[in-house]
Order: sequence, then structure tokens, then C-alpha cells
Amino acid sequence: MSMMKRSAPFTFLCCGDQNGGRAFGAVSRFNGTLETLSQKREDELDGETEPTENRVLLQDLEQETRELLGQFYRLHIGLIDPSARIINNNKAHRALKSLQGVVNKLLCDHRITYNGMVQRLFEQTNGLDSVSPVLSGVFSDGVISWGRVASVLALGAVVCERLKQDGVKAEECVDKVTSKISSFISTELQHWFINNNSWDGFVEFFHVEDPESTVRNTLVAVAGLGLGVCLLTLMR
Repeated sequence: MSMMKRSAPFTFLCCGDQNGGRAFGAVSRFNGTLETLSQKREDELDGETEPTENRVLLQDLEQETRELLGQFYRLHIGLIDPSARIINNNKAHRALKSLQGVVNKLLCDHRITYNGMVQRLFEQTNGLDSVSPVLSGVFSDGVISWGRVASVLALGAVVCERLKQDGVKAEECVDKVTSKISSFISTELQHWFINNNSWDGFVEFFHVEDPESTVRNTLVAVAGLGLGVCLLTLMR
């Protein structure tokens, strides 16, 4: 997986059918994106068996990510006292404070756009079902950065809010969103995470970078065409 770098603007379209089955071509485009990602991963591994040490690291990454996101989203929707040091019988994750600060900053500055995007996702389909395609779209150009990671984690927080608002049990909201995002990170982004010091790298990066300047070019817009066009443009 490529190291973190700047790139030209990237646009991901997630469209639906309406009025006589009219299609906007997004499905074939999206399928092609998935094939490209799969081929990149195959080329990356080059047919070699994953070393035992790496397999252990990947298992640790998935477990750690589920723990961190589970704690964060529980705090975010009010299931846990913000002052708690023990969460679900585990100590608060070392990256939890940084994650809270970064996502809260993003949502404070871009709340309207995040709410609009999630609203469109839930109008098109079950919003939770749209999370995985959106995640794939964000990283489909092969460029990964902590700014993009923070952006999708903020999206997950708003999805949790919406599920709770729609009457889904709070714990179930957290478990569903945590499962989808942590599974994506531990599979599609696994090597990049390990090469960039995992969640310690996240803390180190945002310790010296202002969240707003890092993700200042993140734009989330929603337009109405057919079932709607979900336009997620990431400048970084």
C-alpha cells in the first residue's frame, strides 16, 4: 500500500436507480475500483505467504481497533461517563483522547456537511449498508493519510448518532459501526497502518498537526439526482 502523500482531488460517486431503472453508471465504476484494489493487494503480497509475525500484528491491529472505536463511539453517543478511566473492563485506549479531539474538531467545523451526507445515505438505503462502499471509495485511489482516516471515523460517529435517533439500541449502534470500520481498517488498510506505527502513529501525527489544517480540504456534499448522488471529495 502506498505511503501517505498528497494527491489531486478525488471524487467518489455512489448513485442509485430511479424512474424506470435509470442508472448513473456508478455500479460498474465502483466494481472496477474494487477489482483494482484487490489487484493492488495481490501484487503487494506477490504470492508470498504472510510471515507469522505479520499475521500476529494484523490480528493485534483488528483487536486494538475494535477496542478503540468501541470506546470512542460509546463515549460519543453518551453511553459512558466522559471521566471514566475503565471502559468495558478495559483501560481507556492510549489514542482515545487524541481521537476524541480530532473528530470533535472535524464535527464542530463541518457538522452540516457530515449531517447532510448521512441524511442522504439513509434516504438512499439503510445508511449502515452504505458505510463500506463509502470507505472503499475514499481510499480507492490508493492514497492513505491520517486525515482521510480521521474523516471516515467522524462519519462513523454521525452514523452512530443517526442510528440511535432512529431507535436502534445504543449498544447495537456502536457494535455495528465499530465492526464495519474496524474490519475495513484491519483488512484494506492493514499494511499501511502497521508501516505507520498504527494508532501510536495517529497520536504522533495529530500531536504536531492541527486537525483542521490536516483535513481542511475535506468536503462532503450531497446533491439530488435520482436516488441521489453521494459526492465525497477529498483533497488530501
